[in-house]
Amino acid sequence: MFDLIRYFFDNFWINLLDILIVVLFYYYILSLFKTPRVVALLKGFLIIILILLLSFFIKLKTVMALFKEFWSVSVVVLAVIFQPEIRKGLTRIGQRKLWNLMIRERKTAVEEIVKAVKVMARKKIGALIVIERSVQLDSYIESGSGVILNARVSAELIITIFTQTTPLHDGAIIVREDMILASSCILPVSRDENLEKEYGTRHRAAIAMSDETDSLVIVVSEETGTISVAVSGNITSRDIDAEMLKEMMYMYLHLQEE
Repeated sequence: MFDLIRYFFDNFWINLLDILIVVLFYYYILSLFKTPRVVALLKGFLIIILILLLSFFIKLKTVMALFKEFWSVSVVVLAVIFQPEIRKGLTRIGQRKLWNLMIRERKTAVEEIVKAVKVMARKKIGALIVIERSVQLDSYIESGSGVILNARVSAELIITIFTQTTPLHDGAIIVREDMILASSCILPVSRDENLEKEYGTRHRAAIAMSDETDSLVIVVSEETGTISVAVSGNITSRDIDAEMLKEMMYMYLHLQEE
């Protein structure tokens, strides 16, 4: 231990940088375990370091010998005392990794949906895509009108579903996270007489669905190939391009551009 302290002062600046990096790393780790007991531990640890450095400079041999014995058993003692905090902290680390993985998968799903919508708009393939947010849409799936898929979102699958020659093209698909839960789902249709007359059945269904739930609904017009987005009972955007659609999806799904 004391040879280590002597080595530190012989190579002061390099070792100071080394220690700062390690301190920042451990600060981040310990922040995951932050409880009153851990905060008290950090304060106590800093006091011990200060006393140890003072003892080295003024040659307090008894204190230095005591700290040497303490250091050899401190790791085991701390592991036993703070076992609940360590377990909780490791659980949080695992949850954070899982959350980051879910975010990456959802961003991939957004990319696939945008790619599919871009192709369908160009080919004038009508489509109705309902993206679940905080309100679950199980009742619309379990009503019996849809076909359960539970398939990972992909541009190719979405285009295939909405192609008119396929048996699943009628109705909407419902997306949760990065999965297409069901296709051919029949949605409620808005009866609001004040809606613009050019709104067809898909647009009216998108308005009603986004009004009844907090879902984000994407419409591709079969007649014009235009892309529209419905949120909170309103068509918020009409005739948008793929890039704008992606930006809106990131905004409403609370994702961030990398």
